[in-house]
Amino acid sequence: ADTMRLEAGQWGVPVTLIEPGAIATPMVHGFAALLDKGLAQLDEEGKRNYGDYFAQQSAFSQTGDSVAVAPDVVAAVIVEALEAETPQTRYAVGNAVDLLEMRRSSSDLEVDAVFNRMLPGNRKMVPAE
Repeated sequence: ADTMRLEAGQWGVPVTLIEPGAIATPMVHGFAALLDKGLAQLDEEGKRNYGDYFAQQSAFSQTGDSVAVAPDVVAAVIVEALEAETPQTRYAVGNAVDLLEMRRSSSDLEVDAVFNRMLPGNRKMVPAE
């Protein structure tokens, strides 16, 4: 979306990013159960290759339920951006605020390390620092 903002800007078309974290919707609340069902359906090879990932994503999504913001909160930010005389280029909503601040002040490797701590199965996929 940053690229879209830069490209469209040359024609005077403003682009504003709304970046929410978890939003309290049925999809968010049901995602852990969907992952658990998918894990149960994997064959042995699938479980070896993806079992840890499914389990960790399920646990991670369950914590997302506790920090998810109501859709009305996100909608209010969208209205704020639409009504602003000079909107910001980026609006972070909910639990995305901390992540966006970290991305601004950290290297990609530092951000990767944070995600690796959140999802330990990723450690075998991303080189150590």
